[in-house]
Amino acid sequence: MAPQKARRPATCSVSEPSGIDLAWRQIGPVATAKIATPQAVFKLRCEARALLWRMAAIGLQDAVDILQAGAVRDRLVAELGQDAVQEIMANAFGGRNA
Repeated sequence: MAPQKARRPATCSVSEPSGIDLAWRQIGPVATAKIATPQAVFKLRCEARALLWRMAAIGLQDAVDILQAGAVRDRLVAELGQDAVQEIMANAFGGRNA
């Protein structure tokens, strides 16, 4: 008796995109876009933490401590200076320059 060939399920079609193909169509443009600068990423992180603070999901001190640690880790304090880092945080949290 000859071995049987494996059959594809009736619902599977070669022309149907897979889940990975569909996901890549959504993230592909983002993944291939120009890489954001550390300063731009830090600004977005500040805005996200500020939103969590406004929603009372985190405390102000916890939010800024996490952001400050990230700024040091990512060398933003060394590159921009502490005053510039604090200004970015203040703007996100509704500081006087917002």
